[in-house]
Amino acid sequence: MARKAGGPATRAPTPPSPEPVPSWESLGIPAQTAQHLRQGGMAAPFPPQAAAIPHALSGHNLVLAVPTASGKSLVAYLAALRTIAAGGKVLYIVPLRALAAEKVEDLQALAPLGVRAAASVGDFDTPDLRLGGHNVVVATSEKADSLLRHRSPWLEEVQLVVADECHLIDDAGRGPTLEVTIARFRQHWPTVQLLALSATINNSAELAAWLDAAHVTSEWRPTLLRTAVHVDSNLYYTDGEERGPLPEVNDLLGDVLREGGQGLVFVGTRRSAEKVAKDAMRVVGATLDEPSRAELRGAAGRLRSGTPTEVGEVLARCIEEGAAFHHAGLTNAQRSAVERLFKQRRLKALSATPTLAAGINLPARRVIIRDTKRYDSLEGRNSYLSVMEVKQMLGRAGRPGYDPVGEGIVMAKGRWESERFIEEYFLGPPEDITSKLGNPAALRGHLLASVAAGFCSSQDQLVEFLGHTFYAHTRDLWVLKDLVDEVVQFLQEEELIAAVGDELEATAFGKRVSDLYLDPISGVLLRDGLLSPQPIDALGYLYLVCSTPELKRFGSALRQSETDWVADAWVKAAEHLPLPLGTTQPSEEMLSAFKTALLLREWASEAPEQQLCEVFGMGPGDLRNRVETAQWVVFGAKELARLFSATRVGPLWKLLDRVRYGVREELLDLVRLRGIGRVRARHLWSAGYKDRAAIAEAGEALIARVPGIGTSLASTIVSQAKARGAVPRAPAAPGTVIAAGAEPVQGDGTFEVVEEDSLDAR
Repeated sequence: MARKAGGPATRAPTPPSPEPVPSWESLGIPAQTAQHLRQGGMAAPFPPQAAAIPHALSGHNLVLAVPTASGKSLVAYLAALRTIAAGGKVLYIVPLRALAAEKVEDLQALAPLGVRAAASVGDFDTPDLRLGGHNVVVATSEKADSLLRHRSPWLEEVQLVVADECHLIDDAGRGPTLEVTIARFRQHWPTVQLLALSATINNSAELAAWLDAAHVTSEWRPTLLRTAVHVDSNLYYTDGEERGPLPEVNDLLGDVLREGGQGLVFVGTRRSAEKVAKDAMRVVGATLDEPSRAELRGAAGRLRSGTPTEVGEVLARCIEEGAAFHHAGLTNAQRSAVERLFKQRRLKALSATPTLAAGINLPARRVIIRDTKRYDSLEGRNSYLSVMEVKQMLGRAGRPGYDPVGEGIVMAKGRWESERFIEEYFLGPPEDITSKLGNPAALRGHLLASVAAGFCSSQDQLVEFLGHTFYAHTRDLWVLKDLVDEVVQFLQEEELIAAVGDELEATAFGKRVSDLYLDPISGVLLRDGLLSPQPIDALGYLYLVCSTPELKRFGSALRQSETDWVADAWVKAAEHLPLPLGTTQPSEEMLSAFKTALLLREWASEAPEQQLCEVFGMGPGDLRNRVETAQWVVFGAKELARLFSATRVGPLWKLLDRVRYGVREELLDLVRLRGIGRVRARHLWSAGYKDRAAIAEAGEALIARVPGIGTSLASTIVSQAKARGAVPRAPAAPGTVIAAGAEPVQGDGTFEVVEEDSLDAR
């Protein structure tokens, strides 16, 4: 393609001057570790690593703010090795569960050097004592906060805390928890080394000043990043080159595929991600040889062998042609399969929503940002992506060791927009990060936890604790005092904490809410519902659970087609719902929570997943997220019932297991057997084996004849059934099967009984 002139104004980046490359040993790395690094293909440190490693090994706090793929994680791993050699433990905090799994996999490669790593990402109501046997614990920020609330004894041995993706302090959702966790360590374990890893941000020096940390920042990358804006079917690079015509996304993908690279396309919505992947099948499929096709067919077949859904089938068809999509509507297994295949370079094109940019490491030779706007619920309109978000996406361009150069392309709709993108996204600095801790909703749980866990026993101590936060570093102290007064007043009025003389103490109620990792508002809602004098059925309990902030975050406005049948179902169920006194007509917010309760009721009544996704307008991953969160909150309700309404404990116990396994009550004894999920349990029941005693009496030969069981599984479950004292299995993520043709019955929201035509592997 010809090089042209006359496009939007561009500026060529200044090439970096060469610097001498130090050896690992010259930076203080032990010889055994240096040899291990070289054997792994890392001959020498990158320049940002060379600048950061001496600080990391000194035991001093460090903020390392460098682009994606510049080696931040290795600096943290080397600091961890130093800590382990000194007899200490490491807490490695990450924002996402998937990232925790990736870090543990990385750290396991260091096992010959003494690393014993484990991930801890769930079960907030435990100190997780088993982690004491590991010297590196990788945890999400929420789990790390929970471990602190439970005063896990092994935390006393932690000498290094790594806060990965620390710029997410700016995130309104997870940011306050990460910030509070760091502040907790700063206050109560001031000798602990803090290592904050961040993308390049405009005010990383301010972050370093907050942490009393050394500050290393750089724009260096292991592969050159060329940036270009796409407008009027042409590419205008910031180094002055122009290429074209390449009118559509598929043309941009085909161009990089011909060079042997991979393409990653960021779009604004899930539907767009799926459409781009389906369109890319034509381009990618033409480049595949037969061995590649056979491997991809095998991967698609493994996906299909799980719980089949419409989204899963579309994904499998895309994978067969070397393309895929990635968004939050996929299940964990589907996302993991896509990530693994793309990392292995089996998939050539991947489309994703912006959430992937903050997730695991998935580099590609060419990154294309097709959609630069997304809907902002606070603004009520579409808004441009932030500079930081775009730089995070573009930073994935160029895989070290595979790609000699990475290309980051932003698609513009006109010349004015292209000029803006060049100035802001390519040449401008990212935004400052700011603390989101100033919202009382963000502070409620953290201040309650400070009192409940014994970290603080007065308002002055709460203010002192908050003085260690990034929020306090950038605000006046009087603002903090006003916030503490407001939150403490709420906690006292709701009897979560109480004044005892000059001190504050958590009540039994407040302590349990904190240990359960519930929002205090949720604790109050659950308590008031449990104390309701009216009878509550299973749907009523689910409605109560779905009214909490933990579940309401999944809520959405009712679609036009849903309003009538959800409202009719509400009228039928109202007498068994724990409603505030005087409630006559449900608000839109109430109906949204009730819709989620109907969804969970149908899941716990064995409605197939495909039907639920179709009727309630969601992907399988969305369903799983709601089910998992509901398990947590139903468990919390059951625990609070022990304090306020003992007669409600039993029904909530049963409801918890029904939600966990997705079954009616009659199958609970069967699904507690390892290898038996909701579908196999229903087949056993239909064959007359209604509990473990019946299975034990029947024996292997008869049980093997039940559909979906077979000889091997029959042997396993009969052995379990005979061992009546065995502890029930810990459930995996709930699974289900497809059955076509179910529709909600007008008036009560239930489904018609249909025949299941596929088996759940569990």
